[in-house]
Parts: sequence; C-alpha cells; structure tokens
Amino acid sequence: MPSSFAEWVEQARSLGERKFVARFVGFYLLSTEDNVELQTMLQTKVTEAPNPRRRLASRNFEIRNVIKAAENDEPISVGRSRTCDIVFKHPSVSKVHAHLRPAGSGLSVVDLKSRNGTSVNGMAIAAEKPTPVDCQDRIQFGSVQTMVLDAGDLFDLVSRMG
Repeated sequence: MPSSFAEWVEQARSLGERKFVARFVGFYLLSTEDNVELQTMLQTKVTEAPNPRRRLASRNFEIRNVIKAAENDEPISVGRSRTCDIVFKHPSVSKVHAHLRPAGSGLSVVDLKSRNGTSVNGMAIAAEKPTPVDCQDRIQFGSVQTMVLDAGDLFDLVSRMG
C-alpha cells in the first residue's frame, strides 16, 4: 500500500485506472492539514503544473485505507491512540474517537462520546448513533477534516493532482 501522496500518484500513473481500481478496492479517508475545502478540491480540474513536485510538497495530503488492522468482527476504530485502526495524531481527536463500519454500498460512522464530536457534511452527529456516509461525504473528527473516497474517486484525485 502506498504510504505517501506522491506514491499514490506514481501508482495511478503506472497502473492506469482499471488496474488501479482493481488493486485498491475499498474505502479511503483523504485528509489534509491545509485549509482546503476537500469537496472543492476533489471537483477542481488542475490545468497547469509548472512544478508538480513542489505543488505536492506544499500540500500535506494523507490517504488512509478504511480497513481493520487485525482480522476480527470489531468495527474499524478511529482515534489518536496508536492502537486504533485509523490514527490521527491531533489533539482535537479523542484516543478512541469513532467507529466506522461497512453499511450497504457505503459506511456508517459512530461517534463514541468523543470530547470534540464528529460531524458528517458539516452536521454534528449524535453520539453512539450510526450515521450513514457515502463516497465524497466529509467526516470531521474533532477538527480533522476527511473525505470518504472509493478507489475510482482516489484514482481521479491523484491523477489530477499529480
């Protein structure tokens, strides 16, 4: 699995869309520390890149696979603790902030009574109540903004941004 945004770009270039989507099946969380509206970024067409390496370095994008670290029936944990399946090292994220679970063709997110809450598409969600999320929905854990992507969305993004 690629570990940096630049590695994702390279995978998209080398594999092409069909092979990329077949290799990276599932859901991903895109996050950034930059003050960028993720939805707008996903829909923006990059038309000129005089120095693409510099542009990539100036944006701190992270892509996390929505998957269990260990095989069990527990939900996918999101939080600041290194024992979580998806870790965000940010003080606004609780140690175990939320759970993600497959739900139909998408996911559901459950806030675990986190200190700073969880929101979906800008709306706070109730603690301990599963809330459905689909591709391109925004989930905010504390003040960390993420967007749910599938392999096709991820390919489109890294192809345009690279």
